[in-house]
Amino acid sequence: FVFSSVGEFFFGLILIYIFRLFERSWGSKKFAVFCLFSTFLSLLIQLFLVIIFNLKVVWSGPYGIIFACVAQYM
Repeated sequence: FVFSSVGEFFFGLILIYIFRLFERSWGSKKFAVFCLFSTFLSLLIQLFLVIIFNLKVVWSGPYGIIFACVAQYM
């Protein structure tokens, strides 16, 4: 759950701050379930890609939550 560079950290922090409107409109419990589900699903996809394509790189950062919120934002 850590970003790999300072630029990614600030960009991700700004996006997470903007997406707090989902927690306000959905409620804390529904948003927590959404975050857990999107994190779990992104973890499974990453593991699948690493195993199938024999990749040596694992992405760092909470990109599952960020991209799931971007999809909801649009």
